[in-house]
Amino acid sequence: MTSPSKLTRFIAVGLALGSIGLASAIPALAQSRTRRSRVKFTMPRLSYDRGAPSKRGDGASRSDFCGAPNGPVAITPQYSEVTVSESGNAVAKHFVLTQTSDPKPTFGLHLPLGKQDLADLQLTLFVEDLAGNPIYDLPIVAPEQAGMITFKPNSSQPNLEEGQRYNWAIEIEALCFINGVEQPKFIALTGQIEHRAMFSENVVMTPEDYAIVAAEKGFWPDAMSTVADLHRANRSDEQYIADWSRMLEDIGLEQLTTAQLSDVTQLLPPQIQTRPAESANITVQPQRPSSRLFPVR
Repeated sequence: MTSPSKLTRFIAVGLALGSIGLASAIPALAQSRTRRSRVKFTMPRLSYDRGAPSKRGDGASRSDFCGAPNGPVAITPQYSEVTVSESGNAVAKHFVLTQTSDPKPTFGLHLPLGKQDLADLQLTLFVEDLAGNPIYDLPIVAPEQAGMITFKPNSSQPNLEEGQRYNWAIEIEALCFINGVEQPKFIALTGQIEHRAMFSENVVMTPEDYAIVAAEKGFWPDAMSTVADLHRANRSDEQYIADWSRMLEDIGLEQLTTAQLSDVTQLLPPQIQTRPAESANITVQPQRPSSRLFPVR
């Protein structure tokens, strides 16, 4: 007789493959059991530079984000390594690097507070190549409530080049109420992303199968965005809840599995800046110096 654990695993595989016969034969059991995730994210083997940006979350020294117990965090993998200092103390170092096959990748962010909790909240996605040339400088619509949002450049934005690596930053500017006084807060969550091909040729597969393969191959933005969209389409489906939770757990963000996920992925338009009144009919794309965030290589 098949044990319950093996039977549950068999049901999950059958659902992933679209096995109508199996699902219809035991619908009650399939619905009553807590689903096992079909996705498992595998950290890819990518070379990294210890001097590159590595801050997916607000540091412990500034963890008090306008009264919240924890600060904002980028929803992305983080490499960790422990070294021993000259004094013999263990020192943990982190590096934030992922790969994507999407020339306009999806980013994720969790905010412990929303606009309704602050005097002001401004968010920006900034991406540049390793030579310091800006690629994206895009405003993100800040959510009214605390939770998780996903966003990506819209179709008018340039593509990331295949085989190239880029520095990125999610900039957070907040105006907090602290003891009745407004105080500014600035945070830059930073990392790197590399555009690489996932397949050597075109393939056709369901979103569920694509999420599984992308996660196995270590393409975080691709797997995250697909699983998030499946979860959004039916938030009560236990299978998609399990898949979404497992994705977060696999990158060490299990504390966010119950966080509210935005209804859609924002498509970010360019940030347009208007010149003074005498030239009001002219708009320009602002150019920011990159030295404030990343070293130019």
